[in-house]
Amino acid sequence: MFVGPVPSTIGQLSELNEINLSYNRLEGRLPLSLYTLGSLTSLILSDNSISGTISSRISELTSLVHLDIRANSFSKDATGELKKWLSICSNIYT
Repeated sequence: MFVGPVPSTIGQLSELNEINLSYNRLEGRLPLSLYTLGSLTSLILSDNSISGTISSRISELTSLVHLDIRANSFSKDATGELKKWLSICSNIYT
């Protein structure tokens, strides 16, 4: 089980295709370095305590087809803007 914030060093994993960090005790905001992972196709962060907003930089994840951020503490603005930013993403769960 992971506890605490998503580390900013996650952006150094440039060849990463899938991230599944669901059902942990992650909290705080998503690091901006996450949005540099251009090869990312699946990002699953459900059932944590991640908060704040999601940067519009998420639109830079052009390979992303699956996003699951259910059961977190994101602001309503964060989840409401996702579909606009991720028009290519076919599976968004908020």
